Amino acid sequence: MVVDSAQAEQWLNSVGYYRLSAYWYPARQVDPSPTGRRLDQFVPGTDFANVAELYEADRKLRTLVHDGMERIEVAVRTQVVEILCAQHPSNPAFYLSSDSFRSKFAHLQWLQTAYSRLARAGSKSDSVKHHAKHYSGMFPFWAVAEVLDFRDVSVLYSGLKSRDQRAVAENLDIFIDFNVLSDNQKSQVQKSHPFASWLEQLVLIRNVCAHHSRLWNRTFNPASTSFIRTNGNLSPSTGPE
Repeated sequence: MVVDSAQAEQWLNSVGYYRLSAYWYPARQVDPSPTGRRLDQFVPGTDFANVAELYEADRKLRTLVHDGMERIEVAVRTQVVEILCAQHPSNPAFYLSSDSFRSKFAHLQWLQTAYSRLARAGSKSDSVKHHAKHYSGMFPFWAVAEVLDFRDVSVLYSGLKSRDQRAVAENLDIFIDFNVLSDNQKSQVQKSHPFASWLEQLVLIRNVCAHHSRLWNRTFNPASTSFIRTNGNLSPSTGPE
């Protein structure tokens, strides 16, 4: 590798050898034997300056993706709150009961996570401090939702009943044309809206960006896109409840 000593020293001191090694890994020669392992020698012409440029490009990519993820996270949280609270106008603590969720949803585990978030945010969150100061009783769902992270929201969405999952998705302009689905596909949607698996993938990508990990040249398990192909300018569906 062509290396400018001053540049390399600066990058290794500020970023670290191990983190940078992922960006020069593709430039390592491949053993022609069946093992196909990477060798310690680089492809001729490899320049450390290109490694630094690649790292910077990935950093900017993460920044752009994280910006988009913030909008998705806030929009999904908002729709979940709006739809569920509209169903329980006189009981803002409805989330304490498992009746609003799927029978197989790990409701108690989710509650434990939610209340650990509340406890952690107690001295820092204005909304939590405001409720504790001016109101008694359990926290309303809209206040709880504000302290949830994206994964918590994703898990909650997966636990919503089919009609609520569909309502959230359609309020975000994600429609499924049930008229073109097979009976098996309709059954799959009833078990869990495909948006649930998409959210799981988005959470993974969001966490990569939030923790400043490498996003470039990274493989994620693909989420099915078969249902999104039916998406279009459709009116709200009359799919399964």
